[in-house]
Amino acid sequence: MDRRKITNLFRKLGIGNKTPDQSSNPFEVNPGQPPQDKRGEEPKLKEAESMNRVLSPVWSRLCRLRELFGGLIIETAEEYLKSSEIKNSDKKSLEEELVNLRSFLDTVSTNTEGAKGTEGLEIMIKIAFEYIKRFERNVYRSEELASFVVEIARELKEAVYKIAYKRQFSYETKANFLNEFISLMVKLILNVDPEFRGRKPGKYINHPNNALLTTLNSAAYVLLNEAATRAKELNNPQELIGAISSLLEMTKELLLDELEEIYGEIRTKISVMMENENIDDNLRKQFDEIIDQLVDQYR
Repeated sequence: MDRRKITNLFRKLGIGNKTPDQSSNPFEVNPGQPPQDKRGEEPKLKEAESMNRVLSPVWSRLCRLRELFGGLIIETAEEYLKSSEIKNSDKKSLEEELVNLRSFLDTVSTNTEGAKGTEGLEIMIKIAFEYIKRFERNVYRSEELASFVVEIARELKEAVYKIAYKRQFSYETKANFLNEFISLMVKLILNVDPEFRGRKPGKYINHPNNALLTTLNSAAYVLLNEAATRAKELNNPQELIGAISSLLEMTKELLLDELEEIYGEIRTKISVMMENENIDDNLRKQFDEIIDQLVDQYR
C-alpha cells in the first residue's frame, strides 16, 4: 500500500491551512440568517427549524459518535506509527500525517454550534478504511474502526425514521431533507475503500458498507413512498417521476449490486401506479422506459 495516500488527501483538501466549510453540511440551519424577502420563505425556514428540533437528539448522539470515532482514528494512527514494521525513512511523513490528522479532527469535533454531526464524516470514513487496510493483520483494531461506521449508519437511519411519518411537515420539506440526506449517504459510501464496496459478506459481523447501504435504502424508500402518496393526492404521476429521476441521478455512481434494492422499489412503485391510475400513453411510455432500463442493468 502507498503510505502517502492519506497525506496526499490532506494536501488536496488543504487540511491544516483552512477550516472545513460549514456550508458543506446539508442539514445546517443558520438561525442567525435573516429570512429572504420572498413569499413562502419564512414558513419553509420555520419548518426546517422545527425538523431540526425533532432531530436534535439524533444530532447530539451523532456528534458524540463522531468525536469518539475521531479519537479512535488518532489512537490507531499513533499505534501504527509505533509499529516495528515502519521504516525509519517513512516515519517523518507519517508524523506529518498524524499532525494534519489531529488538526482536522480537532477542527471538526470542536465545531459544535448548530452542528449535526455530519461535517467531515466522509473524510473520516475514508481515513478509517485506510487504517483498516494498514491493520489488516490486527483484526480487533480493524473491527473497532468498522464498528463505528456501522453505528454512525444506524444513527443516520434513525434520523430518517424520525422524519418519515411526521405529518406536521409538508411533502416539500420532507423531500428536500431526504434528497440532501441521500446525497450525503452516497458521499459516505463512495469514500468506503473499494475493497469493502458492494453488498457482499465481509470479515465483520456487521459489514460497514452494508450498514451504510441499509440507511441509504431506507431514505430512498421513504422518498419514493412520499412521492407516490403525493402523486395520488394531486392525481399527478409527474410527482413520482420527478422523485425517481432525482434518485437515479443521485445514486448513479454507486455499484450495480448496491442499487439493487432501490431499483426494485422503483419498479414496484411504478407498477402499482400503472395498475391503479389512469395514465396517458406518453406517461406510460416514460414508466416503461425506466423499467426497461432497470431490467437491462441485470441482464
